[in-house]
Amino acid sequence: MSAVLKVLLLGFLLRNAHCEVFSVSLPEQMEALRGSCLTIPCSFTIEDKFKNDLKSGCKAKWIDVSDKNQDVVFTRPTTGDLSQKNCTTTVHDLTEQQSPAVYFRLECDNPLKYSFQETQLKINVNDAPPTPTLTPPTLSVREGQSVSVQCSAPVQCLSLPPTLTWSPVLGHIQETLQEQEDKTYVKVSTLNFTASEPKTRLTCSAVYSRDDGTNVTSDAQIMVIVICELLFVKYVP
Repeated sequence: MSAVLKVLLLGFLLRNAHCEVFSVSLPEQMEALRGSCLTIPCSFTIEDKFKNDLKSGCKAKWIDVSDKNQDVVFTRPTTGDLSQKNCTTTVHDLTEQQSPAVYFRLECDNPLKYSFQETQLKINVNDAPPTPTLTPPTLSVREGQSVSVQCSAPVQCLSLPPTLTWSPVLGHIQETLQEQEDKTYVKVSTLNFTASEPKTRLTCSAVYSRDDGTNVTSDAQIMVIVICELLFVKYVP
């Protein structure tokens, strides 16, 4: 290949390297609590020729994958800033009657209208909240040793995150909100204490709220076993 052709090819590749296409980033599957809300992390790209059409007049719609009429599934969503290509959406009052799989559609009051049907989100609506996860699942320590136990629970709705409580409260508690690879969040509560009792049953409770103000709770337990060190003394005459 001549030097001129190589330069032309390189210029073409560089020019098209920054070209965007219609695409959307969504989790493949999400769990939701019946009667509560769900925050769907969502971001998208559009073709470059439509970049000036992405304005305040745009709307986000979530469509049943089986509905050819493209009827909207969620009737009361609150959506992120679409002008910044943020389609993160919080939907309320989820019921089992709603579609288990949806896709995102962008509609603006101009030529920019697109259905991202190639990427679908499956939503499982459950009657019970998820069980928190304890790390480590079992624990054997020495007497007087510093202990750290973590309790984590999925944040299904950012406006109604779960409340995590420990019983008994043996020491200092620190809470954080951690973002996952799929842009969902997990609430983590870390309990730090000094082991003293021979056996301690720790319970972490995750309280989830519904949109009507009622709460549901799920628990996880761990047994902390203290191993006493034995001192052997050999008598030397």
